This record gives sequence, C-alpha cells and structure tokens, in this order.
Amino acid sequence: MEKPGRYVERARDLEVYRRAYAVSLEVHRATLAFPKIEQYALADQLRRSSDLCQLG
Repeated sequence: MEKPGRYVERARDLEVYRRAYAVSLEVHRATLAFPKIEQYALADQLRRSSDLCQLG
C-alpha cells in the first residue's frame, strides 16, 4: 500500500495499476484457450476491455 503524501512519478507506481495490469495479462492468457471461432469476436472484446481497465 502506498504511503500517504508520497509523490507518484508514474502510473505504474500505483498498486491499482499493477493489479489492473496483472488482471489484463490473466485475461489475455485465458482467451488464448478459446475456440478459434471465438478468437476474433469474444476473445478480442475481452482483451480490449481488460486493457481499458488499466487506462480508465
């Protein structure tokens, strides 16, 4: 957990960013196991939305 009053130099320094990034990687790995027919629709949507969690 971050110390109160600590200056954040980068978004990557934040715990919430690191957790969102870890979830995004987990989603990407999980979608690789989807059937080929889903790779272009459902898997792609899940990947894009998990990436947005880091930015949003």
